[in-house]
Amino acid sequence: MAIAGPAATVYVDVEGDLTKFKQDLKNAGDDVKKQTGAWQKNTKRAGAVAAGAAAGIALASANAFVNFDKGIREVYTLIPDASAELRDTLANDARFISSEYGQELGLVTSAFYDSISAGVAAEDVRGFVADASKLAVAGATDVSTAVDALTGVTNAYGIDVLSASKASDILFETMKAGKTTIPELASKIANVTPDAEALGVSFEQVGAAMAAVTATTGNTAEASTKLRGVFSELGKSGTKAFDNFGEATGQTFRDFTAGGGTLAEGLLAMQTYAAESDLTLTDMFGSVEAGGAALILA
Repeated sequence: MAIAGPAATVYVDVEGDLTKFKQDLKNAGDDVKKQTGAWQKNTKRAGAVAAGAAAGIALASANAFVNFDKGIREVYTLIPDASAELRDTLANDARFISSEYGQELGLVTSAFYDSISAGVAAEDVRGFVADASKLAVAGATDVSTAVDALTGVTNAYGIDVLSASKASDILFETMKAGKTTIPELASKIANVTPDAEALGVSFEQVGAAMAAVTATTGNTAEASTKLRGVFSELGKSGTKAFDNFGEATGQTFRDFTAGGGTLAEGLLAMQTYAAESDLTLTDMFGSVEAGGAALILA
């Protein structure tokens, strides 16, 4: 969408930032792999050094086995009709992921349970939790937290539309580009994704927006509240932003994105419309929170 007038320079800046985010995102998968690989090399070295602590390891292993047995049985309760072969496969998969990515076995079985509870098919849970484990290593957190982050995204967009691997890359790049962490995103991203998906805003755009707002506010909870306000107002008929967007573009925001428009383009169109009336973009929204986020993004 072409935008002329006072917003032209800002348009270039915002679109440039989004383009950079997308370019950075292309490297996010490689970055995750590099950090995961580095961890695995260090773990192997540490394993050789720790070989002498046999007695302590034996005791820890016994406790771990008890916890694992309890955890995997809880996983089985979610799939009562699963074959013995599938159950054995899941148990072996959990052990492999724990060993491969250095995640506590009890946390891995909890991650299996949470993933299946969230709708991941038992046959697909190994790949899903493996992607979460990679994100956990790269994001300096644990696999259960990473699963919370991924399910908060894939449940909104649909795992057939947005894979766990792609969602992981976007979350990692959001963390790098903004002032936030994977645990913070895990606890707050689901506040934003349902409304964004309903309006046709890609998760890539959501990630860029979260990065931009957290980079300014330094507060992930505040950023999620502000962005939720933006999407809520743009999508709800009768709100100030909904009506002003219609005046600025001649269509609803949902129709705008369906035609290929982006969040940045939509906000810049509203900014141009506001400037023509000697107003600011903040004035186009009904709440201070939503207007503040819109102003940061534009």
